[in-house]
Amino acid sequence: MRKASKESADKNIKDKMYHIANQLRKGRKVSHHEAIMRVLSIPLMRSSKPVIFISTDYKEIRTRMLKPSSALKTLDDDDNDIYLPGIHEKYAARPSSLEHLCFAEISAYYVTASYAKKENTEELTECDAYQTGGVIKLRRLNPQVIKYQYIFKENDFGKYHHRLLLLYKPWKSEDDLIQESYTEIFRSIQSEIFSIIKMFEPFHEEVDKVIDNFDPEELLPEAWEHIATQTEQKKVETTFSAIVPEHNFLDPKNITAERLKVPKPSTHPFSLTSTVQHNDTYYYQIVTSLNEQQRQLFDFTYQWGVEIKLSQNPPKPF
Repeated sequence: MRKASKESADKNIKDKMYHIANQLRKGRKVSHHEAIMRVLSIPLMRSSKPVIFISTDYKEIRTRMLKPSSALKTLDDDDNDIYLPGIHEKYAARPSSLEHLCFAEISAYYVTASYAKKENTEELTECDAYQTGGVIKLRRLNPQVIKYQYIFKENDFGKYHHRLLLLYKPWKSEDDLIQESYTEIFRSIQSEIFSIIKMFEPFHEEVDKVIDNFDPEELLPEAWEHIATQTEQKKVETTFSAIVPEHNFLDPKNITAERLKVPKPSTHPFSLTSTVQHNDTYYYQIVTSLNEQQRQLFDFTYQWGVEIKLSQNPPKPF
């Protein structure tokens, strides 16, 4: 906000307010804990499974990193080789013994070797380790999790099938995938790459069916109210069904005639400073003596107390 205020110092009041409001619109509030972790570069999440992101955009619109300025100065003016090799280029440069593996398999099972492990890669075969783009790739025992941008089929058929071809069809040059219709190419080889798609996307067909049949107009506000009501009722039923069986004797509905035969204990004077404890029999006798309206209030209070004991988020009584 200080930076936004300084940047708009020479503007009029209207433009200054617009500039500051725009900063608030783009930003978000964060807790003190998150702010401290971000300032100290502490990761917000840790996982035993490494994750790798693969950009599935078209080659001409994909975000890439430029080479260092020192390297760019040595290039000719008409030289187009200005980008650093990315994950796509490193996949294309794999050895011939691994040409049968698709992009998803190489990305999931091969990882860049650390300096400590490079010395031990000389005796390994190309299936276990290979060199590409100046780095050594080692085969992992457990695959990485692949993340990518999901494309809705109905929004862009070409881009949807381009993603499937890029990830699951082995290719040596990305230009080999550039055709007039990605959809026709995918349909012609769908049976060949179906098994590898199933391995990385086991619910591929199910997800596509749900998305294709999804109609937002069917979800009227009344439907959401019905769903919310059912969810709340199910939550209440689950809460009360979680009562431990040995505590069922506390439920007034379980009072039997045998429990009322013990004589009532002697009365104690009422006091606001001391607590008087009665035995269970006296409690049962008082409950059975309540009239209908008193019993309704007692049952409500009893159920509210049970929810407080069993729920992490105690409900409000009123």
